[in-house]
Amino acid sequence: MGQLVKLFEPAEAATPPIALPAAGPSGREITYGFFTVARFLGVERRSENWKRSYVQALIDQEGFPPPLPMLHAGALSREIYPRKSQWPAVAVAAWFRRQSPAQAVAQIEDAEALEAAAAAGSRLDAAAEGLFS
Repeated sequence: MGQLVKLFEPAEAATPPIALPAAGPSGREITYGFFTVARFLGVERRSENWKRSYVQALIDQEGFPPPLPMLHAGALSREIYPRKSQWPAVAVAAWFRRQSPAQAVAQIEDAEALEAAAAAGSRLDAAAEGLFS
């Protein structure tokens, strides 16, 4: 696969909680379009109509955030327009965090610290072996 990029937190956050493939956005976006949302959900290869129905079902049944209101035919609408609808990045990130068990989110958030601690432990073990051999 590719290198992982951590997403779904403001740029100033030290360790974002969710990692997606590097092909994803940088985490600095304010909104996500329909096709980006579909990619995050893992349904990018489905038809546009299927994706629209799926995202609408998530909104209706699972608390997924609706798109920002759009002016359509002279009135504001929260309908999904695949080539125009935008979702607030913060709301999408929050929904994904709620889908993860708290322990898993904590592990992802602490991954860098755990890796550093493991590397330090390995160095200490190697040094200790040298002392007593």
